[in-house]
Amino acid sequence: MDVDVRDRGGRPARAEVTLYAVDEGVLSLTGYETPDPIPVFGAPRSLKVATIETREALARVRNPFADLGADKGRAGGGGAAGGTGVRRDFRQSAYYHPALVTDASGKVHASFKLPDSLTTYRVMAVVAAEDDRFGYGESRVTASQKLMARPALPRFLRAGDAIDAGVVVTSKGLAKSTVEVEVAASGLTLSGSAKRAVELAPGASTEVRFAMSAPRAGPATLRFRAVGGGAQDVVEVTREIKAPMSPEAVALYGDTTTASAERLGDLSAIRDDTGGLTVSLAPTALVGLGGGVEQLLEYPYGCTEQLTSRMVPLLSLRDLAKAYGIALPQNLAAVIGKTVREILSHQRGDGGFGFFAESDRPDLWTTTYALWGLTEAKRYGVAVPADAVERAISFVRAGLNEAGDDPRLRATAPFILDVLAESGAPDPGRASRLFEEREKLPLFSKALLAHAMVIGKSDRAAVDELVREMEGSLRLDGPIARAVHNHGDAYAVLMDSEARTSALVLRALLAARPAHPLAPRLAAGLLADRRGGTWRSTQETAWALLALDKYRKAQEKTAPDFDARVFLGEVELFSAPFHGPTTEQVKTSIPAARLVSAAGAPLAFAVDGRGRLFYEARLRYARKQLPTTPLDRGFYIEKSLRAIAPEDLAAVVGGAAPAGAAPGAAPSSLAFAGGDLVLGEIVVVTPSPRDFVVIDDPLPAGLEAVDARLATSARSLDVDAAEAAAYDPDADQDDLRATGRMYDPSRFVREIRDDRVLFFVDHMAAGMYRYRYLARATTLGSFVVPPARAEEMYSPEVFGRTGAISVKVSTRGTDAAARPR
Repeated sequence: MDVDVRDRGGRPARAEVTLYAVDEGVLSLTGYETPDPIPVFGAPRSLKVATIETREALARVRNPFADLGADKGRAGGGGAAGGTGVRRDFRQSAYYHPALVTDASGKVHASFKLPDSLTTYRVMAVVAAEDDRFGYGESRVTASQKLMARPALPRFLRAGDAIDAGVVVTSKGLAKSTVEVEVAASGLTLSGSAKRAVELAPGASTEVRFAMSAPRAGPATLRFRAVGGGAQDVVEVTREIKAPMSPEAVALYGDTTTASAERLGDLSAIRDDTGGLTVSLAPTALVGLGGGVEQLLEYPYGCTEQLTSRMVPLLSLRDLAKAYGIALPQNLAAVIGKTVREILSHQRGDGGFGFFAESDRPDLWTTTYALWGLTEAKRYGVAVPADAVERAISFVRAGLNEAGDDPRLRATAPFILDVLAESGAPDPGRASRLFEEREKLPLFSKALLAHAMVIGKSDRAAVDELVREMEGSLRLDGPIARAVHNHGDAYAVLMDSEARTSALVLRALLAARPAHPLAPRLAAGLLADRRGGTWRSTQETAWALLALDKYRKAQEKTAPDFDARVFLGEVELFSAPFHGPTTEQVKTSIPAARLVSAAGAPLAFAVDGRGRLFYEARLRYARKQLPTTPLDRGFYIEKSLRAIAPEDLAAVVGGAAPAGAAPGAAPSSLAFAGGDLVLGEIVVVTPSPRDFVVIDDPLPAGLEAVDARLATSARSLDVDAAEAAAYDPDADQDDLRATGRMYDPSRFVREIRDDRVLFFVDHMAAGMYRYRYLARATTLGSFVVPPARAEEMYSPEVFGRTGAISVKVSTRGTDAAARPR
């Protein structure tokens, strides 16, 4: 690739060139245009002098390939040029060099190997000359072959799916030929012959399908080979086969100075291709914290709180993770940097943070939490823009001044003071005033205030009084202690919970008195509050991990001297020595396939020597049978899918007609024809107000959700715009509500993913709500669909779900619903 840089007079120019090549199809999704630097550098600016620290600004630099994946494309193999003749490298970004420099003739040469995709790449050059002149240019390169095989597959599969795996065979420059198409698959079961022969005319394309089923979860590889007319093409693709239900987890914890045994129960209901049993041993009570870290890393949603809760423990617990053998991402610095950028993308012009980037207003508690995360990141050496931090500080200080008599704002004030104190800007005067008003504060706010006063070196007598009041709130149950309060759900919008309060109290007590005698019992209470190895929410998990790490550093110093052994039935699984001061944790894993055959066997632990062994046995599993009946635990949820004619979208989503009765819509169905446009509808009913609700609707693998935000999507397929256009302000609202045809308005954030559509709602008043999306039937076959679910993210025991269903996509015929009109 040669780049020739010349000025307007045609003279060569020495310049720095940013050169990159990206799949045109990917760029078209967002309407990406080659950047023109002239409007940026030539824009008028006011006269001013400023000091700039460019390293801080790097955290805000937008990665132009961020939307293509952190690695600038999916990982691929050696490619067709690697000697195998198999195309498997399908990176969307073919090349990127930030700073090529031209020679005296204004030219620079670059070379790179194209990926194996048969597509058009746009090669873009953005140029800055040494005399502050700028320009840009682009060209296109098309990769093709005389005979091309292009797989037509769903983006994912679930165990239990059966598909017609397609490959589109295209002739380019070949005479009419008989083409033999062959498939080889691993992880999938082929039904029928692995070979097909098709007649292919010059310049024509035809799709060849092979019936396959996905019996088990795990990786799957498909290799298609097309041969004919003296040419051939071999292409290999991979897909992940998911378990139909998300894995669940249960855990037991125990300790012994001699021997102990736990009997495995009946495991016949779990899948043998997903999960397994992990056994962890340690000479410390802080065993099994890996489940909490794993929860933060794998939590599927990404609001400001959840991003911050994921990041802060990763910053401060790296030594804990090393000591306890907790797996962290190998590219931890990149994960933290990416998380910082995602958090910053949620900041608004006024400095505040919304729950999501699309939230229509900032939230004071969320902003304080984000500010805490950013200042912690900065303290650990992560590049964070000073301007972002300063604007967030200004926002929370303004909120502090406006707290007044609002109980929620008043409860947030100690958190603001704590974050300011942690960032080196304590406000002892404000802390003293809040101390005088402490009887109006909930317990978690008192704990935050005590921590802020310790960090800010406030009056010691006031700190001691807060310590006494926190001690008085503790409930002692044998060897454990918990902080208890009686204000119900008054502070649910601030993500309040008893476990989080216990963590905040433990953190405050250790800050005030590192050797506090009740700290071990509070730590034991926090550990006992886990269910399945984790706490109820990311908020609880983040604070619990931080508090337990503070406890470990302050009080766990006893030296063990013993050997530990673990048995499953009569077989010794492993042994571990614990001699002398150590925080080492030893673990082993037993795959589900082996575990199922050992059902009913005892899992035994033995100690030889002096000391106490702490153990955790954590079973991660997926059920064989999907639930077929709905369940209401605070939410009633109903799901429907129906074929729809694109031109009738506005009429169908108008909302004035009962479900299925609008003109142009087929009835709710579980069978569709390939190419059908499908309207998905979720109805949620809650009898009580709810906060921070997620509605999670899994998609069949044969359907692909339509994202109206993409530049390639027809504007007529924007379901929100169609619903707004169909709204009739003159309709009798009372009549519609009385007959169940009127839904309450709801502010939500929609996320479209390969395998599901998500709706996030900050606050849901008691009422009935409806959420919609469009999808296209793209793959023939029958598909397992897990239940749709609604839950409060910070009270996950409040939820509702539908039953699981099976959806079929076929060619136009009797199995599919009639296409509307």
